[in-house]
Amino acid sequence: MDETSWKICDFLRTATGRGVGVTALQIAEGAALSFEQVYIQIHRLVIDGYIRRLYVRPPVYQWTGRPLPHCRRRRQV
Repeated sequence: MDETSWKICDFLRTATGRGVGVTALQIAEGAALSFEQVYIQIHRLVIDGYIRRLYVRPPVYQWTGRPLPHCRRRRQV
């Protein structure tokens, strides 16, 4: 899992409760990422089972409870 995906999942893990979800914009603001970064990664995280989409308008997302793998960070030179 890359760093962006890990930040998204970690934010959802700490910010959402049972029956409560957050929008992609709220994820971006809370995880200090751009909306574009979040928007690109959300679909893959849903498919991989780390987050779930609640079908309301606007769509909101929750962490599924699946354990997070180690984050692969870029090596700094």
